[in-house]
Amino acid sequence: MRSRTSVNNEDVGTGGAFTLTGGFVRSVQFLLELAARRGRPLRAGDMIATGQTTGIHDVKVGETGTADFGDDGCLSVRLIAATPEA
Repeated sequence: MRSRTSVNNEDVGTGGAFTLTGGFVRSVQFLLELAARRGRPLRAGDMIATGQTTGIHDVKVGETGTADFGDDGCLSVRLIAATPEA
């Protein structure tokens, strides 16, 4: 599966599973290390989204992002600021 990512309608990366540096195992290792550094180590039963294969892209509050998988579909998001629950 190939993919294209855009932020505010500007292409910022293209790729697919074939572009993962170090392959799938290195990607999982990176995820586990990053989560631990952020004080959120993964535990049994946790579910994760593995991310996009076009790289890591900064998207700020108010901006939009799109992951386009061609014939397999497209995912678009708009970031909003979190608000505390009452």
